[in-house]
Amino acid sequence: MTFIHPYQKEFSELSAAAERQLQGREVQVPHHNLLLRLWHYHSFDSCNSLLVYVPVPRYQQSESPLAIAVTWNRPFDATRFTDPMKGLAHGLSTTPTITLKQASLPASLLDLKLHRLEEIALPITMDGYMSVDGEEFGFETFSGGSRVQLRWRSSAVEAWLPLREWFEEMVTFIERNLE
Repeated sequence: MTFIHPYQKEFSELSAAAERQLQGREVQVPHHNLLLRLWHYHSFDSCNSLLVYVPVPRYQQSESPLAIAVTWNRPFDATRFTDPMKGLAHGLSTTPTITLKQASLPASLLDLKLHRLEEIALPITMDGYMSVDGEEFGFETFSGGSRVQLRWRSSAVEAWLPLREWFEEMVTFIERNLE
């Protein structure tokens, strides 16, 4: 016998809507293109994405790169569908609880950070590792019509340490500008 939660469909819809926002698909930034997305998803905490936008060539002299932090309060939304009292108090809407923050980034510092990424070489590994819970980290680039995406768990292979260090430095850089 399989137990199906009475609001499983609704929470799946809500999760899909949250993922679209975390990916930046619903964020519009005039005169800018999405360059980079970094994310940190928790199993039992909020999920966060940092979106980095750069001005299109026509506006490079007048506009700055921008960072947008997208946070989904996943625990709150999950509780609305699993705790009847929370559901009554806050409703069962399939609209995710999202917060956005935006800040300008210094172009010269962003360029230095991105140049450092270009110097990192990674081995491609296939270790058959499977994880049920934990944290997922990742980043993807959107540049010149190509897209690169890398994901790793909190226990990523040691050979990826330079990427993990760059990721933490980039997150810190962006978060400082968002404060």
